Amino acid sequence: MADSIVRQLVRIDFGARRCIIQMPIIYPSGSLVGIRVSGFSGDFTVSDMGAGYEEIRAVRATKSFLRHAPQVADSIGVEFDSKSFFVRAVGESQLVGAIMAVANASQTAVTLVSHKQIAQDAKDAEERLFIRLERIFGKVEHHKPFAGASGHQWDVDAVVHIGERVALFDAVSPFKQSIYATVAKYLDIGSLPNPPSRFSAVESAEKLGSMIGVLSQASTVVADDTPDETIVSFANAA
Repeated sequence: MADSIVRQLVRIDFGARRCIIQMPIIYPSGSLVGIRVSGFSGDFTVSDMGAGYEEIRAVRATKSFLRHAPQVADSIGVEFDSKSFFVRAVGESQLVGAIMAVANASQTAVTLVSHKQIAQDAKDAEERLFIRLERIFGKVEHHKPFAGASGHQWDVDAVVHIGERVALFDAVSPFKQSIYATVAKYLDIGSLPNPPSRFSAVESAEKLGSMIGVLSQASTVVADDTPDETIVSFANAA
């Protein structure tokens, strides 16, 4: 049974003098960490092939990554060359440890920088949302707790009262973690007997890709280029 579990967790693709190993270690995006082992017996090179760098490039945080990655590499005992984490001159008996070290370095650096970028993006998106809603509606309540059908108190970025109606707004980034958090929140609140209208404010619908369909199941999605009048119309109609 153990062999079967390992085969499901780790996938190895063999090539000429090299193999690619997909580790059961996950980047914040949900992708598996991939490691390349190349060379000859007694002189192997183990590398993440720049996969961590590419993960971070997708979220526009390469400068931060290049600041933090060397520190992560030093702390774990691997090398970093401005793009890839790697270990050279690895003997066969050292391969398992080298593979784990490189995979952990890549995942650690990406997670650290991703979380910093997510936090900064969320702060910037909230600020844009508050400024816009105050321009449209006047008074806006910031970070107000709102109970869902489960009884859990959710933190809502902005609450607007329009007569007797209540409209909730959350600033959502393209990161899956941000989308999932908002969907969970709004599905719970949407299960109330008389739920408020729920809006997800995004920079660009296109940047969400297919995830916009997930977000749309729980809320009305409005982007930076959605006209103010449309937002008012949506809020009044809900």
